[in-house]
Amino acid sequence: MPTRVRLRLRIALADRPGALAAAAAAIAGQGGNIEAVDVLRRPGAPDGDQAVDDLTVSFAGPAPVAELRRDLAEGAAATLLSIQAASHRDPVVVVLDAAARLTALAAGGDPRALDEALAAAVAELCAAPVAWVERAGVAAPHPTAALAREQGGAVGAPATGLPGDGAERLGGDGWLVAVPDASGGTTGSVVLAARAGDPFTAVEVARIEGLMALAGV
Repeated sequence: MPTRVRLRLRIALADRPGALAAAAAAIAGQGGNIEAVDVLRRPGAPDGDQAVDDLTVSFAGPAPVAELRRDLAEGAAATLLSIQAASHRDPVVVVLDAAARLTALAAGGDPRALDEALAAAVAELCAAPVAWVERAGVAAPHPTAALAREQGGAVGAPATGLPGDGAERLGGDGWLVAVPDASGGTTGSVVLAARAGDPFTAVEVARIEGLMALAGV
């Protein structure tokens, strides 16, 4: 049996009854089978006035992106924000695996391994190809991380100043989010993540904070 292509489609939906059903019909019309729906923002939320959903969709072959974008806009009043490869693992299993690993590493006393596991969990959960942990005392703190520490809360910004080959992995313009730890101080740790496409939502920030709590960061 041929392997199906699984993608994560992020769409912004109009605030009206039947909007998601219309989007599902548009996707089905292009051969897509919706396997999971993840609500990232509800209409009227502080970070926007439209619903934003992640749909895990499988196709028999390459997705017809241009046609999907057109049909969603014309038939469902929806905007296709981004498309990324989706994991073939069940998302609940992904979260449980991350929780178990972070809890074990938090008790093991290896900060480097813990930071790597935390960054990997954030990257998978938020579909972000670039993620890292900035600990206190680094020689050149990222300016967005410094701002997040100063403000005591998550900060979003255009994705610049990525470490290593981060810009290459991002593949173009994108958004960065910096989430400080719960200490509320200016010397705490910050988790940073970047991806192409749309900014991170409040739901995703809360998920990053949950992973940080598991890791004891």
